[in-house]
Amino acid sequence: MNRIRRLDDRQIDMGTLALRSALAFLSVLAVVLPILNVIFADGPDALRLGDFRLLAMAAYLLPLAYVAGLAAVFVDGMRSHALFIDLTGVVVGAVAVLRTSYVLFSDAATGSEIIGEFVSVSLGSGAVPLLLLLLGGSWLLQKTWLD
Repeated sequence: MNRIRRLDDRQIDMGTLALRSALAFLSVLAVVLPILNVIFADGPDALRLGDFRLLAMAAYLLPLAYVAGLAAVFVDGMRSHALFIDLTGVVVGAVAVLRTSYVLFSDAATGSEIIGEFVSVSLGSGAVPLLLLLLGGSWLLQKTWLD
């Protein structure tokens, strides 16, 4: 089966297109879905990457980087910048994972905070897309680096 398709005057690798499309979708899910479920003494709350307490506005660099990587499949001028685009996505994803794990395992997350008492902190449904995004982005960065 031929993985290379022609679109006008461009050649597009369908495997790369599928991988970059999946990573763009996962990056949107990682920002939209809650990463941590925090249950306070007075009721539950969910932390997303876009929340001020977790990663704030830098979280929106994830979809931006991976959608730009998806556009690099079609735009010839962006292909030379694909390594930088992939590196940006992996770095922001790694920072998100580190910040999430810090909040999850820190002493402040199990004790009291200015806003109230935590009862429990657990991983939310957005943690799976975030980890898949980090693994897929790292693999794509390695693949781009060697090309």
